[in-house]
Amino acid sequence: MARSIRLRFSEVESGTVGTIQGYRLQVLAHDAVNMPNEIFVYRVQTVDPDTGEQKASFQNITPARELEELPINGTTVDSPLLFRKDFIDVIFQSLCELNDTRDLIIKDVTQLVATLDKLDDLTVTSDVLIGSDDSSSSSSSSA
Repeated sequence: MARSIRLRFSEVESGTVGTIQGYRLQVLAHDAVNMPNEIFVYRVQTVDPDTGEQKASFQNITPARELEELPINGTTVDSPLLFRKDFIDVIFQSLCELNDTRDLIIKDVTQLVATLDKLDDLTVTSDVLIGSDDSSSSSSSSA
């Protein structure tokens, strides 16, 4: 079962280097085939222990093993600190950092798609019988 996903990158058109204090990158995962759009992991962190205020920030691309485990668009009792979304919105200090991150996102999503495809490609490696094989019982005679 072949999989695919589209990534739409949106960013501020570059200005004169040194005149901009931040570079914003938004990425939307959409039109996924045989996989979810929600592939971006967010981690919830407490930003003010006195008020309990929390903030979620992008962490990484979802590993294949966590696609079913992590909730979508918010935490749950089972997974109170991590969840998945279909977009990220990040501000970087430099254009170089933004470009490096974009390249890493493409690389990691490519690996995720390849891994999911590979997980469907199973080969029988062993067939083990545990217990007695009643189907090959031989006739016994009593003396």
